[in-house]
Amino acid sequence: MKNYYFLISFLLSVSISWSQEYRQMIAKGTYTVQEIQQSAEAYFAEVGTERGKGYKPYKRWEYQALQNMDENGMLPTPEFYFNELASYNNYINQNYAQARTTVGTWQPLGPDYWNQTSGWNPGVGRITSIAVEPANPNHIIVGADTGGVWRSIDGGVTWTVLTDNLSTLSVSALAMDPTNASTYFWGSAGGTIFRSLDSGSTWNFYSDTGNGNVNKILIDPSNTSKMYFSF
Repeated sequence: MKNYYFLISFLLSVSISWSQEYRQMIAKGTYTVQEIQQSAEAYFAEVGTERGKGYKPYKRWEYQALQNMDENGMLPTPEFYFNELASYNNYINQNYAQARTTVGTWQPLGPDYWNQTSGWNPGVGRITSIAVEPANPNHIIVGADTGGVWRSIDGGVTWTVLTDNLSTLSVSALAMDPTNASTYFWGSAGGTIFRSLDSGSTWNFYSDTGNGNVNKILIDPSNTSKMYFSF
């Protein structure tokens, strides 16, 4: 009986230790994002991804980590950010005798309400990208992480969804053609880019880079056939 309890205790201790492994890897800062992903995927394959298991906080961390990692898959250390801030402050102190402050006028465009359900903040998502027509600031398109592309033609007072009939709603980048504001480009997961030639009424597959999320789309205003994407 004593050996039985010892075995159970040992297995529990191993399970608890293993379940915390990916969190410890994040805290140490010496592992690549891919290594942490592999550990986390193994953990959640065992415990499940139901509410309260920690899966959603992990996916938030993963989303940010994939955007911030360097070419080797490593995340910047706290020392890196500290040194960058120190360098910036030193530059400001050396090049600007008096700090210049530009004060603008900002107004919230919403959302300022949500549908009350049993979930957490239902109807309120993350805005990942914004594009505004240079000649008409009332013409705005925004993208939500898993909420599709939305358009406003009255400066953000009202919004119309443009992607409810599509199989994917993941939006990580948006751009308007600088010479034709009815042409939109939408960057999504998996390196996929979509294009609309009719202000978002219809969308067509445009490009597949085969990489991660398309986080930025830039169009050369002097040659709109030249485009730049970042991941």
